[in-house]
Amino acid sequence: MTLLTELYFKDAFDKVFGRSIKSMVRRTNLETSHEAARNASENAPNHRLRALNALYEHGPMTDFELADKTNLQQNSIGKRRKDCQDIGLIDFFIVDGEKQRRKTPSGSSAYVWQITELGQQFLESTKC
Repeated sequence: MTLLTELYFKDAFDKVFGRSIKSMVRRTNLETSHEAARNASENAPNHRLRALNALYEHGPMTDFELADKTNLQQNSIGKRRKDCQDIGLIDFFIVDGEKQRRKTPSGSSAYVWQITELGQQFLESTKC
């Protein structure tokens, strides 16, 4: 990912969500919370792109499958996938009007996600 892409991606999300490091900090345990917020702020753009690229390259997946493809924890990739979903880059994988689900490792079911046309356009515009 180029620096320009990373800055654009971070700036786009900051504008949409109005987030800053200060807004992510908990009022309890400030030192640890500040460090976690800084790490999330620094890593989030890269993790969002990893989610988009995985869906682009491998097709529709659950958060568990995304975690496997991106080498991130399921709860981490789920947050970044949700960020992308909120601005229309990722959406439910729908077949015959039904949101698709797949079995998870625990036996429950999870929604399947796909990259949208807008997400594909975004990725294609960032490739140099």
